[in-house]
Amino acid sequence: MRYLKTFLMLFVLACTAAGQDVQWESFLQAERAGQPLATDGRVWVPTSAGLVEYEPLTSAVTTHNKVTAGLVSNTIEAVAQHPLTNDLYIGTYDLALMVRPQGSTTWAHLPYPESFNTGQGEAPLLYCMVFDEAGVLWVGTDIGLLSYNNGTWSRWENTDSPLYGAVWGLDFSQDGHLLIASHGAFRKEGEELVLLSPDEQEVEEPFFAYGGSAIYKAQDGQLWFFTDLGVIGAYDGENWNHVTHVPHLSIFGASISITEPEPGVLQVLSPNRAQFMWDGETWSQQGDYPDWEGVLCQFSMPDGALLTITREALQWAGSTSVAYGYYPFAGPLFQFKNEPDGELWGKAHSTSVINMETGAELTIGDAQEEPLSFSRYTFAADGSFWCTAGLSVMHQSGAEVTVYDPADSPFPEVYGWELYPGLSGPEVWITTYEDGLYRFAEGEWEQQAHPAFDERYISDIAVVPGGIWATLIGGGEVDVAFWDGSELTMLEQGDQGYEDHPVSDLKYDAATGRLWALGYSSLQYLEDGVWHAYELPFAPSEGQFFRELLIQGGRKVIWDDAQVAVETQGEWALYDAMNSPMDNLRLTAAGLDANGVLWLSHGHRSIAERVQLESLTAVEPGLVRPRQPLRVIGNPVSNGQLMLEAPVTLSPSAQLRLFDQSGKLLKTVGLEVGEAIVAADIRTLAGGWYLAVVMDGGQQYVAPFVVAK
Repeated sequence: MRYLKTFLMLFVLACTAAGQDVQWESFLQAERAGQPLATDGRVWVPTSAGLVEYEPLTSAVTTHNKVTAGLVSNTIEAVAQHPLTNDLYIGTYDLALMVRPQGSTTWAHLPYPESFNTGQGEAPLLYCMVFDEAGVLWVGTDIGLLSYNNGTWSRWENTDSPLYGAVWGLDFSQDGHLLIASHGAFRKEGEELVLLSPDEQEVEEPFFAYGGSAIYKAQDGQLWFFTDLGVIGAYDGENWNHVTHVPHLSIFGASISITEPEPGVLQVLSPNRAQFMWDGETWSQQGDYPDWEGVLCQFSMPDGALLTITREALQWAGSTSVAYGYYPFAGPLFQFKNEPDGELWGKAHSTSVINMETGAELTIGDAQEEPLSFSRYTFAADGSFWCTAGLSVMHQSGAEVTVYDPADSPFPEVYGWELYPGLSGPEVWITTYEDGLYRFAEGEWEQQAHPAFDERYISDIAVVPGGIWATLIGGGEVDVAFWDGSELTMLEQGDQGYEDHPVSDLKYDAATGRLWALGYSSLQYLEDGVWHAYELPFAPSEGQFFRELLIQGGRKVIWDDAQVAVETQGEWALYDAMNSPMDNLRLTAAGLDANGVLWLSHGHRSIAERVQLESLTAVEPGLVRPRQPLRVIGNPVSNGQLMLEAPVTLSPSAQLRLFDQSGKLLKTVGLEVGEAIVAADIRTLAGGWYLAVVMDGGQQYVAPFVVAK
């Protein structure tokens, strides 16, 4: 039975509070949290949904992210304060550091040197960081240990140990030496990185890490090392003690948190899983998975209070709980599907789908019973609902639910089906990959008999008048074919103008009668029996291919892992994580409704973005493609004067272009160009997220910024 479940009012407020000028709305739920930092009157918590700033005296919570503070990334792994200047530093997972000087409310980007970049220009991934007493910032990354000192970056590789690689954790010994958690435990002595981990002959357990480790200096002087294998040991300066395997203690990228209720007694939290206690003699597990689900980190405050960070709140034991974020879905969004009238639905839970505009929730089964879990779904042309659950296919029309399974239907006992709506009534097609193609029409199931459907993997179909078009994969080939119910016609190069490209998505647009074939880097359409190339003024992101074509309400959307292209009235606009507030994580799902609302999901994580396209102004694709970063002096900008610093000397002919969240090119006033500084008057801009692009000598320098009103 279908029933409605309205989102909390907070969701409605989140979608409207930004005002009409703001087109992008982000919903983020923290799934990781790093070591919090307590400063004067503040607690700072780095999370995968931004940096959380909490004021205990007022209970005020501020979240710093790409939209609210102009950060370069939403995924913050670490926060630290300079011991001499009190400047605040944050380490992003993917784009190095940002700094906020003492007394300021603005953030500046501190990128890595290009020499640190890995393959294809990718920056190192950051896991942790810590200041020493002299003000040197030590940073753990996937390329090892880095340091940042007075504007100078250094990379430390002074060891030939095979156990040195990625650095997942950092601490200091009692005598001030830097302690390093890599595949083994290391200590920095002068210019050398010295391995502390024991020889294999010294311990019974394999005491090294594959993909994650942590290090902790206890108050009793013991140095503890934790591996992703669950092997734990303590080093007293001469010998390794208490080396043992603790089942179920999982480490992923140094995400565990360690507190010390009393000297030598440890509490180790494995986020979302369990907590373990060392009482000085043995390890024991505290509680089970349900007790710790959603708990990301624990931290001992300077006053001794225990701070617990969950996905939604900051909690003090026996005291208070303060919400810092809101995510109105049960989990990551995926499988966006449209009803016949264009309404968009998405899946975020195993037992339901959600109407993305109204919040209506649709389940299968009697309202008095537990909802049934289902995997794939679609809406038929008459609006009825189809889904697959286990080996069964279910059809819900009104309050009636009909179940079809292999015992009374021709499809086999296999999993992994995909559902496609027909053109009329409750008609539906199902593919079972390499196990055939089936159609339900006029109350009956019919297997589509052809050897190719049993031998080839059917990756996609589009139902058209008179049959279907299908993409067939097998034998190293990707072919497009037409099936009329009895004959299968394979397209070959040149057939009616068809360009033989691998096709990733087929779509039929009933409004125009066109069949669209999205290639890995091209787009074609079939009209009146002839194929035509549809010119695209952009290409897939580097190293990617087009994933999907969406057609709704006269619009087209094409997306790959890193960008979204939107066509409105024949003009294309291109959006990515650099020229819009889109999250940096790879795109994994997109949905478009007939009212021009686009939803995006990233990396199978709890990140969702809602974009109102109705009033977007298209900009030339590639116009704002990022090349080199700019520094925004004072970000967010609150005084009406935009000040930008370029990494090179600029010519007097340098130009500045400003874009809002919709991609609209704005009028630039009061432009002044200095040796490396560009200034502009932005007093007329409304509060929100913007993009600045300085163009000079064929180069582009790009920076997002936030206007605070």
